Amino acid sequence: MSRSPSAALPSRKLWLPAVLAAMAAARLSAEEPSPPAVTLPPMAVIGAKEQVLGVPGSGAFLDLHDLQTHGYADINQVLRQVPGVYVREEDGYGLFPNISLRGVDAGRSSKVTIMEDGVLMAPAPYSAPAAYYSPSPARMSGIEVLKGSSQIKYGPQTSGGVINYLSTPVPDGPATYGRIMVGSHNEIRTHAHTGGAIAADEGQVRYLIEIFEHRSDGFKSIDERPGFTAGGDTGFAKREPMLKLLWEPATERPQWVEFKIGHTELDANETYMGLSEEDFAADPFRRYAGSRFDNIRTRQTRTHLRHQIEASDDLSLVTTAYYNRFDRNWFKERANGAQLADPARQAVLRGEAAGELLYRNNDRSYYAAGLDTVATLTFETGEASHRMDIGLRLHQDEVRRFQRDDTFVQDASGAILERRNGVPGGGGNREEEARALAAFVQDTITLGAWTLVPGLRYERVRMQYTDFDTTGEPDKVTGGGRSTLDVFAPGLGLTYAVDERTALFGGVHRGFSLPAPRAHVRDGIREETSVGYELGVRHREGAGFVSEFALFRTDFDDLIVPEVLGAGGGTVTENVGQATTYGAELKVAYDPGAARNWTVRNPWHLAATWTHAELRSDTFSSNAESIFSGGRKGARIPYVPEFQFLIGTGIENGVWGLFVDVSYADGAFTTASNTREPAEPDGTPNLSFGRTDSRVLVDVSGYVQLREGVRLIATVHNLLDEEYVAARHPSGPRPGQPMTVLGGLEFQF
Repeated sequence: MSRSPSAALPSRKLWLPAVLAAMAAARLSAEEPSPPAVTLPPMAVIGAKEQVLGVPGSGAFLDLHDLQTHGYADINQVLRQVPGVYVREEDGYGLFPNISLRGVDAGRSSKVTIMEDGVLMAPAPYSAPAAYYSPSPARMSGIEVLKGSSQIKYGPQTSGGVINYLSTPVPDGPATYGRIMVGSHNEIRTHAHTGGAIAADEGQVRYLIEIFEHRSDGFKSIDERPGFTAGGDTGFAKREPMLKLLWEPATERPQWVEFKIGHTELDANETYMGLSEEDFAADPFRRYAGSRFDNIRTRQTRTHLRHQIEASDDLSLVTTAYYNRFDRNWFKERANGAQLADPARQAVLRGEAAGELLYRNNDRSYYAAGLDTVATLTFETGEASHRMDIGLRLHQDEVRRFQRDDTFVQDASGAILERRNGVPGGGGNREEEARALAAFVQDTITLGAWTLVPGLRYERVRMQYTDFDTTGEPDKVTGGGRSTLDVFAPGLGLTYAVDERTALFGGVHRGFSLPAPRAHVRDGIREETSVGYELGVRHREGAGFVSEFALFRTDFDDLIVPEVLGAGGGTVTENVGQATTYGAELKVAYDPGAARNWTVRNPWHLAATWTHAELRSDTFSSNAESIFSGGRKGARIPYVPEFQFLIGTGIENGVWGLFVDVSYADGAFTTASNTREPAEPDGTPNLSFGRTDSRVLVDVSGYVQLREGVRLIATVHNLLDEEYVAARHPSGPRPGQPMTVLGGLEFQF
């Protein structure tokens, strides 16, 4: 898989899943279903589907059935089920998600708070939140999404919202699960876990051992040239083992101690480079020979130690210590959208002309560590009942860049004649660090049919950066500085229970997104702020019908545009102006089989979003490659489609099931200049400008129960084999994944 010069990852052999599968096959029997798993409340921000009804804002809970029905491993596919969420595809597998909630900039999901089991998961949430690492949905037991005024408790990115991934919970008895799927493009997915409990006089210890592996040869093909014949390998390999231990001491008051350690290794032959308009039209799955060395390798380790105690009938306390480490090196050709549009440069990138290929070793290391504690106190004042949550977090994170630019010289046949390594640190050599004190208080006040949830979040962030020499003395300090930033985010949410089935909700909250330390200290970049409003209604009718409708509006000020994605460096973070998004969200789920006690289930679901997202001022980005370059007041915000929806249905009787989902998304402008042609406002050709294509995607899946605990599974993604421009960033048109067929076996006992 690896073609770049850095060290290779360990072997990709799928050995542990095979061992677990063999163990499971030997033990398969018609036993009772596995006992329920223990999930500690603080790991979740909603908790369960039925608890969404009480959230004082818009939210969604996707459970294990939602995640596994179509066998999704791509978070972009998963989140189509949630209204108010916009995704910008990049690699076709969701390795590098670009997620927007209610119109925030989607770039690398950096303006969404990403968590796993309630712990921040961005590589460096304050210093560098861009999601070059994101949890894998295929190994999760659930995913929670919070938008609007329900997110005061979670930060540091509070304008858009929260996505919390729920990992596999620890079982309270012997339980083993396995799923193996194989399919198109030599794709293999393996997920297996086993766990149990050990009783002792001091209490009970429960454990979970898990492995998830995912690999594919990729659906693109690189032009082969002399000395390079591996054009069919544009794929990736990912491995993710995890261990959880849960101790429940034999004490008078209930308490738990949980330890978790997980690790992710990714080796992907992925590129920033797109295609010309003509080449995309002829074959959207082609890659130029100039991208043949493109490769990213990442390693991420996540750990936490969590203690929860019910100190009294009215007080619970949860304390979590966490440490995450992330290392990455993306070795990639540096061509941007303007260079890709130049015919002379295109010929070099295709390997059809002599010239130079300019590569960058984007080598970066990150860590994040902290201590988080949340106290929950319940009490009454008169006729009002209160649930007060008070939280405090001490956090520190850092990003260290040590990058190098290399040059490959090729002849007219595309053969590589020479490689010239650049100066260590010459492509970027700096360190950024943030230390944060975050605190919040939120009181859930219930008075009759009314529930009011006032809250306040405060963050004090001490930032510093150090620049090092880029000309040959990489340890020499050439600059730096430090400063402190204080931000407040008040909010008020409310619900009104019309009756036991219907509730109104609404609220208003202030949000913020923080600049990186160097941008704030050196360049004076201010925090991006927002004021969000929403009003909605939820309804549940028995076991068969659930619906939610919400109207929302968010006003943004001092929009932060980070360094340009794919520009090869040399750009700066900027505040570029004001924007407004408003719209409507609808989610409906209905199962007439469950409602009418049929012998078969017939679930239907709909998620639809209409959004108007526009600039309220001209944007003044100084770099033509910025997605906000040339934006004028009234222009549409990039990558936010006006209308999108998903509708799905299925039928199952316990022995077999068949499901189909149809999703649609409008095309969208890819820059704030809103040019329809691939050119900058002054007419300069640039393939990052223009529009994405509208698309209709159909996914079909099914299963057959072979025996109790064993089923045959199959799925087809993009059944109609739709070809479309999914994005024009990082550099030029990029396709979505073509039709992909997968089949396999699932077992549990």
